Amino acid sequence: MLPVRTSGAGSPALVMMHFLGGSAREWDEVSAILCTRFQCIAVDLPGFGAAAGIPGYSVEHMADAVADVLGHLRLERYILIGHSMSGKVAAVLARRLADHALHADHQLKGLDALVLVAPSPPSPEPIAGEKRAAMIENLGEVRGDHADEYRRAQTYVTKNETRDIPPEVLARATEEVLRMNRAAWVAWLEHGSREDWSERIGVLDIRTLIIAGEKDTSLGVEIQQRQVVPHFSNARLITVPGSGHLIPMEKPEELAATIKEFSESL
Repeated sequence: MLPVRTSGAGSPALVMMHFLGGSAREWDEVSAILCTRFQCIAVDLPGFGAAAGIPGYSVEHMADAVADVLGHLRLERYILIGHSMSGKVAAVLARRLADHALHADHQLKGLDALVLVAPSPPSPEPIAGEKRAAMIENLGEVRGDHADEYRRAQTYVTKNETRDIPPEVLARATEEVLRMNRAAWVAWLEHGSREDWSERIGVLDIRTLIIAGEKDTSLGVEIQQRQVVPHFSNARLITVPGSGHLIPMEKPEELAATIKEFSESL
């Protein structure tokens, strides 16, 4: 069973998944705000965080693992929140629920809505070949002392765009990158991000909020409009001003307020 971090109480529960190289801890600041109103459940995906030793790195295997957690939790109502890499996983789980809608005991029962934060699209993620190769080269395996590893991990978190991340949050995120299983990192870049689920996911009518960062150079507004929005007939796309790709750590107050408003409107 995947490890989870749980806080608060209230319905619907908010089930949160993380970005590539991240962990459940990327949601700490958002959860601290939302747990006064909702039950917040942050999940470590296979190969990351406290689940670094758990195998199964394909999109399907990650979806299987999260479905097992949801089946175990038996939540009456919940919203599935996927950030970046896990946005694709969230879409796959929503399609599974739609395909099993008539089965009352199905493990995904209770899913009310999706919140997709700068999500990887159902189609192959548009990563340039040279960028993909550089990411694999930089963090695909341990190849230096701790200081060198730390520098490369922190560079991945900050990247080459403006990101206003508090120093303590940046340090935590960097340590979480170093904590991951490097095989999971390589698997996503070489395979998971290239998986094409667009036909299988099709068009879903589940209520969906898609959130993009104004300054996101990885999976910004244009990619969301072109590759994500067409798969959700009941979706709304909004932009977080001043934010890059790591919205939960860059703009936790704004993101929490947006999720709260959306959740209470269901």
